[in-house]
Amino acid sequence: MIKKDNKVYAEKDYEIKEEICKTSWIESGSDKNFPLPNRIIELGDDDALSTDDMFKLVSLVGVANYIRSGPKTNAEVYINFDKQLVFFLASKPIKSGEEIVYTFDPSCLNDVKIQ
Repeated sequence: MIKKDNKVYAEKDYEIKEEICKTSWIESGSDKNFPLPNRIIELGDDDALSTDDMFKLVSLVGVANYIRSGPKTNAEVYINFDKQLVFFLASKPIKSGEEIVYTFDPSCLNDVKIQ
């Protein structure tokens, strides 16, 4: 992957479901860009959820911290909470030089519990 202008670009072609990168996260640091789903979501007094209730911002290690989310995605995120790993996989073919933009795969929420 190549970081340029705070965006991340593919340095090779990727096929569907091919791993683009694997990284871990840290909860400290100033570049908290990645919204990690909370494993336990507690409902407030009015039983309404906010984005802050559902996610916490963390920093991904390395260039992956600059992969953006957006409406025109070509990558999906998979999270292994136990091993503290984040996987980015191609959700469609990606050409070398194309920006990598992610969305969460719904399985990221499988381990989330609402109380």
